[in-house]
Amino acid sequence: MHLARALPFAALLVACSESPTTPPGLLGEVDLRSQLPAGVAVPAESALESHEMTKSICGFESYPPAEIKVRWKSFRDGESAYIASYAVEVTQSGKALAVSLGKDALVGSELLMPGVKTYRAIATLWVQCTRKTFRLDQQGGEMIQFRAGEK
Repeated sequence: MHLARALPFAALLVACSESPTTPPGLLGEVDLRSQLPAGVAVPAESALESHEMTKSICGFESYPPAEIKVRWKSFRDGESAYIASYAVEVTQSGKALAVSLGKDALVGSELLMPGVKTYRAIATLWVQCTRKTFRLDQQGGEMIQFRAGEK
């Protein structure tokens, strides 16, 4: 009889010890116009190139990863290429895995050729992951890079 009373408590203890799982959906959208070099203007939406990448993140041993999709829009101005905006969404959750965006992406230019002043934007984004279960406390994340003009 005592075991029967203890089972609901044990189930509640295990359930409460897991971190909440981030459900599929949008994590965030960021407009990068303020990070463009002086004098560079974003063209009309219809002139922007759309790109996307899917990545599995933060898997650990027998715990499945989450899957995220990064979408970004870029444009060209002469030989240079820039990133106008990006969005990140969770497309598949990982068990007991909380996923969030770090600070806005760092945006800079790749050096394509020494002495050439062509700008090609590269963005580095940090996705934070926290997984807490009865047996595991996982803290960390994944760094994701994407480039203007990259498919």
